[in-house]
Amino acid sequence: MRIWIAVLLAIVCCDDAALSQPIKHDVEVKPLIRNGTVVGCGIEYVAAFRDHTYRQGAVSGVSGSVTLMRPGNGREPTMMFKLLAVDFLGNDQGATQQFKVEHAKVFVENSVLANGVPMACENPLGGCSAHPGVEWFAVVKGVLRTNKLKVAYSRSREGLAVLVEMPVKVDTLESLSACIKQLR
Repeated sequence: MRIWIAVLLAIVCCDDAALSQPIKHDVEVKPLIRNGTVVGCGIEYVAAFRDHTYRQGAVSGVSGSVTLMRPGNGREPTMMFKLLAVDFLGNDQGATQQFKVEHAKVFVENSVLANGVPMACENPLGGCSAHPGVEWFAVVKGVLRTNKLKVAYSRSREGLAVLVEMPVKVDTLESLSACIKQLR
């Protein structure tokens, strides 16, 4: 009987650890403009949350973007995904320490996008990938359906992923729709 209680506690513990609800977050839409024309739409995010997977509930944070780029010249649109992560050190000065993100993923509702090609970030500690442009529209559909943006990262190659789910405000959804209309 004790083993089943231990298994049940492990499932509950791991399930809670997998999803980190933000303490504070912000999700914004940024149109990308070239020569006065909208050539892309970016969903930028930042969130602070309690990391129960790696840090026993201490505060960590993520920031980044999910951006559609229309390169022109007949080339296909590309989605760029970026995730940077920090640990808050718990002192009164709000000091943080950035750490290496081994894997970074963006989700469409409950499914991770698998067609991304890892690429170097401008910050070598971040996680970045390029995806077919159609995946950006899948992400947007998921955000519009659920009012949430979901990203995940892991600190080591074999490590557990930390899933961060950020609610998206109605006015942000409206800005996203307006940016998409300008892309057409």
